[in-house]
Amino acid sequence: MTSLATVTDRLTRADALPVLLDAAYEAFEVLLLLLERHEDPGDARFAAFVSAATCAANGRDAVLFTPSLPPRQLPRPPGESGPAGPPDRGNELNAAIAVSALLEVRLSQEAEQAADPADRLGCRTAARYARQIHVLLTGSGP
Repeated sequence: MTSLATVTDRLTRADALPVLLDAAYEAFEVLLLLLERHEDPGDARFAAFVSAATCAANGRDAVLFTPSLPPRQLPRPPGESGPAGPPDRGNELNAAIAVSALLEVRLSQEAEQAADPADRLGCRTAARYARQIHVLLTGSGP
């Protein structure tokens, strides 16, 4: 699995719409896998994790249908790999919160600049799902 640090770096460095969309697609995928791994029916936050995972899947799908998403994943720099060792739940969730906030910002910015209406809609929709993930993980919603 790609690490949250890797997707954060890719989202931060993305300098063109196709690159950002590719990074956002991967970020939503990583969030989905992480959130599903933390779903525990015995946890008081189970419903929040399930809902956030659903938002990650929906955000990924919103990006998937944008016309500017490259037809295949863009090449990755050598040496990118997943996290080493057992997961640290607290650090992973904090990183997931940070990634969701970054996704919202970057996709919202790109929605304002995208020339294609379908790209604008996809970016706005994905940004809303990223915001919902953030709210669900932080408990900062209404």
